[in-house]
Amino acid sequence: MPQIEFEDALDDSCSWATKELIRKRGVAVVKNVFGREEALSFKQQVRDYIADNKDKTKAFPKHNPQVYELYWSPSQIKARADPRMLHAQNFLQKLWRSSKSQDTADLTTPMTYADRLRIRTPGDASFALGYVEPKL
Repeated sequence: MPQIEFEDALDDSCSWATKELIRKRGVAVVKNVFGREEALSFKQQVRDYIADNKDKTKAFPKHNPQVYELYWSPSQIKARADPRMLHAQNFLQKLWRSSKSQDTADLTTPMTYADRLRIRTPGDASFALGYVEPKL
């Protein structure tokens, strides 16, 4: 999976080869959009939210909850709406172009897909979401 630093997205200094790999794979990891302390703060805010709403928050697997049915917790909203996150999304969206002149897709405006939340212990391979390395 291609990985880039946020700074490379910020100043568009990502290499042509990396951009091509992102286009080919359709996915990338953008590192350091948030600093370590800010990211850890978001994580703690989510943990606090889960604790405060434990009776209303579904999670799995039951023996070791890692995936939470949370989509719009305050820290998720803050992270998704942050200008840095929006810039990273915009950078990635600009890697694609519509091939048909009649298409009306606007690839310059980031759109948020609210997915579930996952908190796992680093290095824990006991629970996987079924990722299979694609054959290229």
